[in-house]
Amino acid sequence: MNEGVYNSGCFPRDQRHSGVRQLADQNSSSDWRQNEGVKMNPRITSDPNICGGEPCIKDTRIPVHVVLSHLAAGEDYDTILKNFPRLKRGDILACLEYAAYISTEKVAL
Repeated sequence: MNEGVYNSGCFPRDQRHSGVRQLADQNSSSDWRQNEGVKMNPRITSDPNICGGEPCIKDTRIPVHVVLSHLAAGEDYDTILKNFPRLKRGDILACLEYAAYISTEKVAL
């Protein structure tokens, strides 16, 4: 695993990206996927009882930001799948789709 890459786990709510925090706070469950009429990939869920509402891969406790951090560090799909055996290729693609959606949010930093 590359140094500087987040290990899997959950971060406190105040350490999350403000756009994700706002989105998670607006909706108390996985209904965020239908925010403003946009239907998101069902592989990504947000449950306030799992990782404090952090968006995670469905049926895992692997936060989306962990997968994205590994991609940003230059790891390829095969390496990520080897390090996280519960993930499928479609889960990685769902994380990228989620990131693209979040990047369109208009949030003051």
